Amino acid sequence: MLVQASGLVKQYPRVRALDQVSLEIKEGEVFGLFGPNGAGKTTCLRVLSGLTQPDQGSATVCGIDVRAAPNEVRRELGILIDIPFPYEEVTVRRYLSFFAEMAGVPRPDIPGKVEWTMSLLGVTPHADSRIGKLSMGERQRTELARVMLSTARMLFLDEPFSNVDVSMRIGLRSILREWVSRGGSILFT
Repeated sequence: MLVQASGLVKQYPRVRALDQVSLEIKEGEVFGLFGPNGAGKTTCLRVLSGLTQPDQGSATVCGIDVRAAPNEVRRELGILIDIPFPYEEVTVRRYLSFFAEMAGVPRPDIPGKVEWTMSLLGVTPHADSRIGKLSMGERQRTELARVMLSTARMLFLDEPFSNVDVSMRIGLRSILREWVSRGGSILFT
């Protein structure tokens, strides 16, 4: 099992975001969390990725305990969660190159892999643009490119198709199917 969770609970002051959530995800599986806004989907991703501690329950990702070693868990994942974007002045190419290096892509392979990923996700025309100048859809595709540069076996994608036009959604689905066909797994909202 790549992901195992049992009895996850996360209580905020006015709402219980997670109430005894349990799930299992195997290699090569695509697992979707569906529900209305405020149902706890993003909280579940945050707990499973070690960004938020649960109040109760247990979870492992790639065999690593989420509570005990959250940083190790994140090294095993490609994560796309809607968080504030602090790199507004950096170009798309520089941003992706930095994260490719952080993900463990060998240095000589970084330029080629970054160019390939930008092409795959349609952000090559914006390669030398600052991220702060991009539209929301272009930022979303840049973030998906960052995730795809990961050497992880597991992707956590929070609303990966938001701010993306219909034609790009079709292409992204194809890209994600290819990821899974090569043994990757995806948890998405």
